[in-house]
Amino acid sequence: MHVRDDHQTLNSLAFIAPERASDLLNQRQKFLSWFPRRDAFIWKTYDQERWQKAIGPLLDAQILGVVSDEGRGLFRGCYWSHKTRHAVLDIDIDSRYRNADELQKLQANLSAVGLYAITYRSSDSGGCHLYLPFDEWAESDEVNQLLKIWLKNLGYEIVSGQLEIFPSGNALRLPLQKGFAWLASDGSIKVRREEIREDEALASFVQDFEENARNWQEAKSLIDSQIESAGRLAAPAPRSMKK
Repeated sequence: MHVRDDHQTLNSLAFIAPERASDLLNQRQKFLSWFPRRDAFIWKTYDQERWQKAIGPLLDAQILGVVSDEGRGLFRGCYWSHKTRHAVLDIDIDSRYRNADELQKLQANLSAVGLYAITYRSSDSGGCHLYLPFDEWAESDEVNQLLKIWLKNLGYEIVSGQLEIFPSGNALRLPLQKGFAWLASDGSIKVRREEIREDEALASFVQDFEENARNWQEAKSLIDSQIESAGRLAAPAPRSMKK
């Protein structure tokens, strides 16, 4: 369980029109629910390169603070719970997969197993976070291991700097912070976080998530089938017996 600072949340809604305030509160609650682990987190200032680990609790107000760009010059990131509503594929700016052809190829591979990747710029560094939302909670370890095996079978290099898979034992930068952007399928920028209000950013992210959520169990079945087929193709043919 995490602690919600309702007093601060309500205060921040005090000067917003009632109907917009209700929508914003609902969007905030949905967004926060997708990051349930709060006993530890990572953080750094805008001018720091290395993340630092802190022991929680990480409060709702602290997450909303960096989303609203009121985090006093801080970035924050969350660790993963044992269950998740999404996976993330992390592609650095210098990765061989950070180009239009590779991003579209990756999207096609995911689509073939019933998953949809929403492509965002994670920060000003230019790397990508591809969010794969699920319509129900899934086991984090299962998601990580199955995606790793499947993507390796497809020839992807799963290593830091090229392509990383989350959930994992590592924390990940929260979305919608300074430097975040919405990307087109070819990786070009559509909208920067700094160009829109907090409520617009949250509404867009929540809408992206809900409209593109897929069933993990169905995807798992298709991935398992592809892995099994690849294993059969890779197996050596039986040797004929000489008479």
